[in-house]
Amino acid sequence: MENGSSEKVSFSHHRIHIDIAIDAPLEVVWSVLTDTANYDNWAAFLVGIKGEIKDRSRVTVSFQLDASKEKLTTLDHTITVVDGSEFY
Repeated sequence: MENGSSEKVSFSHHRIHIDIAIDAPLEVVWSVLTDTANYDNWAAFLVGIKGEIKDRSRVTVSFQLDASKEKLTTLDHTITVVDGSEFY
């Protein structure tokens, strides 16, 4: 089962929250989510994340919202990480 929500933070920024039940051990799920080099293999619009997934690190996230266009949307962001559980 999947539950999600979207919150408009500013004119060009939305915060997306989603809960998905995955039938796998937490360690396996965490290793996939933190393997940013392979995001483009499974995330439809997320081209990549550059930077370390660790608390208070700076990352650059690139999105391609429309696959028919070459335009990338890039966001620099300082992340919060609860190790082994979540990052945002």
